[in-house]
Amino acid sequence: MTAIPKRPRPKDPEHLAFIASLVCAVCGAPNPVPHHLLRGVVRGMGMRAGDQWVVPLCPEHHRELHAGGNETEFFIRYGIDPQALAYALYDCTGDADAGLTMIQMYRRRA
Repeated sequence: MTAIPKRPRPKDPEHLAFIASLVCAVCGAPNPVPHHLLRGVVRGMGMRAGDQWVVPLCPEHHRELHAGGNETEFFIRYGIDPQALAYALYDCTGDADAGLTMIQMYRRRA
């Protein structure tokens, strides 16, 4: 039986830098960290989602999400559709004004 080689996950340093230049999707705090989505995106078993599937979270909300252990409940609690937000942010990479608008639009949409 031949092993199937792993495909590398898509990496996009420019997009990660863009996400880090925005504000937290939950509270609007500056200097967020990119959170790679765990649910609802295509990824290999045991692999992190590609860099296109990230949302900006401040360090406090990023810790809260991981400490709580349930990404779906976290985003429902804060009224955010993370997949739609990640998709919209990837579409406007490099345009800070559009990115901030997307965060405001998706913050209370879920």
